Amino acid sequence: MNHFTTLKKRQKPENSKEILSAFFLLLARNRNHSFLLYDALLQAGANPNLCLKIDTDYFKPPYFYLNYVEESRLEKWIDFLLERGADLNTPSESGSTPCWELIQTNLELECLEILLKKGVHVNTPINLGQQRYLDNEIRATTLLHAISLRDRRSFPRGLRDRSEWENLNIEYAKILIKYGANPSQTNLQGETPAVFAREHEYERLAQYLEQMAAAQTLKEEVSNTNSTL
Repeated sequence: MNHFTTLKKRQKPENSKEILSAFFLLLARNRNHSFLLYDALLQAGANPNLCLKIDTDYFKPPYFYLNYVEESRLEKWIDFLLERGADLNTPSESGSTPCWELIQTNLELECLEILLKKGVHVNTPINLGQQRYLDNEIRATTLLHAISLRDRRSFPRGLRDRSEWENLNIEYAKILIKYGANPSQTNLQGETPAVFAREHEYERLAQYLEQMAAAQTLKEEVSNTNSTL
């Protein structure tokens, strides 16, 4: 079964008006995510899904910068953007999605769950080319794979060592699986999330993912057996 969900093609500004609207949406982001400013721009016809290239960054829509939003305001912000047509599953030029990037920036578990409740596709493959924080090209990498790529150089405040970091990674995996992430899904290299985790020296995370994959397989076998009776 193909569990991949097709990503929509990103929308780059095609004319000066669209470039200007996307630019001002980014300015609104830099002004502490002003609801009034964003709303005025969107009401005037700005497209929330337009991608704009800033400095050396990849083309991406303004809502990719949700990590700038205070955690207490995140759900309100996501609702605000969705009501105005933002698509949180649309990839940037690099192939990443807002949820992928937020996981990479040590998103709080509660914030991740908010995104998943709003309909983020947990099994969508992320097609990443060469990036600053990746050693190799990664193709068809899911959010469960993404956990193993989180940058250990930026430990969240309060974490003391690698063991605590891996505990947090396991909690990420639990939430993703709760919302339908498939622990058996492979990337284009044929690696499951467990194999990928072991390659990145997260043994306990790999063991947890293997347990979840085995449980899923058993559940499917029981379901298939019952359906034939």
